[in-house]
Amino acid sequence: MKKGVTLIELVVVVALGTILLSIASLSVARVREERVLVEARSKIEGLLRLYAERAYNDGDEYTITLDYEDKNIKVEDRDMKILDRLELPENLKYTTIISNTKQTTQVATAKGSGWTTSFSIYIFDFSEKGRYRISVDGINPSNLTHINVYKNKRADVTWDNVVSYDFNEGKWEKE
Repeated sequence: MKKGVTLIELVVVVALGTILLSIASLSVARVREERVLVEARSKIEGLLRLYAERAYNDGDEYTITLDYEDKNIKVEDRDMKILDRLELPENLKYTTIISNTKQTTQVATAKGSGWTTSFSIYIFDFSEKGRYRISVDGINPSNLTHINVYKNKRADVTWDNVVSYDFNEGKWEKE
């Protein structure tokens, strides 16, 4: 009888250990994913703000190419000289929707008078759920750059439905 109790105890301990390890690995994966998402959001937002401010303050012009396929951002001056290049996290997906089509690249120009276009960049997590939306308002009467970052709270936007998704500000939290 004593051998049976020891075997049952061993099975229970191993099962509990396995459960605890599974929970811990899920928590680590979630923390890692959140860090990668924040990194991507920060890189994109920071670069857009930096060159919008430089364009406005100095009267310069910068072309920013967001390459969603190769997952990088390139900044060029008027002479097409590369001034900056950032790599985006590989395991996320990014897109801008134009004319009901997912774009593999987005090219925007920051001028002293503001952006030449308005657009939004969606950032998707590992499971392809939309987690951030970075909105650039290039056409406004004040000529000031408006870059708004929204974090998804309740919106059901995924990589597969983003083209047909209708942005509802109430389901996103402005940061």
